[in-house]
Amino acid sequence: MAEILDIENIENVEENNKETKENPLHDAINKFYQLKSKYEDDYEKEKIALIKLKNKNNLSWKDVRFEFKKIFPKCVNCQRRVGSIFEIKVNNEFERVLKAMCGDRKDPCPFDIEINLGITYDLRYLMNENEEETKKFKHQIILDKNDFLFGYIDSEEAVQKFDEIKNEINGSIESSEYYMSLLNEQIYNVDKKNNLKKIQTEVYTNISNIKKYADEYKKTHNKQFMSDIARIYYQDMTPRLKEIMEEKYTASYVDQENNINLLVQEPISFENVEYTLGDTGVIKMKFEVSSSSGKKDKTRKSRKGEPKNVSKKNIVIEEGATLSL
Repeated sequence: MAEILDIENIENVEENNKETKENPLHDAINKFYQLKSKYEDDYEKEKIALIKLKNKNNLSWKDVRFEFKKIFPKCVNCQRRVGSIFEIKVNNEFERVLKAMCGDRKDPCPFDIEINLGITYDLRYLMNENEEETKKFKHQIILDKNDFLFGYIDSEEAVQKFDEIKNEINGSIESSEYYMSLLNEQIYNVDKKNNLKKIQTEVYTNISNIKKYADEYKKTHNKQFMSDIARIYYQDMTPRLKEIMEEKYTASYVDQENNINLLVQEPISFENVEYTLGDTGVIKMKFEVSSSSGKKDKTRKSRKGEPKNVSKKNIVIEEGATLSL
């Protein structure tokens, strides 16, 4: 029998996983992309297996293309050859929404995920927008001052307009300072800088020891010094150099342009500077997880194309709930 887990007894699951309880939205997003990646990887593996079969049996590419058309991806949840649907869309409220569901829309399995990511802005864009807004307010103060000097408005109206604009400017400045604090926390984090400085000091110590052992080897020709150099480089120095690169750059990759390989290192990623507005959360998260007990359920009826004798638990989460996956 399938065990149903709903919102009423979800608290038992929460106690088993504090990490999920702390950040259910983050865990749900990770689960969405894990399932999406698995779905695409499994389909790709089937196509690669077909190419290997071609090479083994000397099939023509015409035969392979024919077989490709016969392959339909399996649903990542029920494993029927109906595919899965993964969508990243913007709704009418301009919020990004992640959706995933069974590809069989007439008789779907329980697989149903919907996650609201809210409206995402670049902090740098918001700061620039506030700066431009502040400039407009200051320009309006100059215009109102000129209107007062030339007698177009009286002193009472001039003071009223000035007070209104002053409040707007203060609000815009406060917003800019808030966005700046968020940006500094992400990019210029003190703990991150201190950790980077500590690792760099350790690397300098590694380099100093390597030079010292190299000098000793030149004097004595003792091979133990060369072994020590290799150990320091591979066990101590290499991992620390990797840590430095990860601390300094969010992404490092090689790009090719005009047959020239270029090293691209990005100190800031969009995730570092994004700011989310609106209601975010897990709207629904339903899928089946294979039981680890390994016991066969002979009484369970399987769907068409679904593996038989597999005991499963039906996981159901409603909005605001958390779940250990």
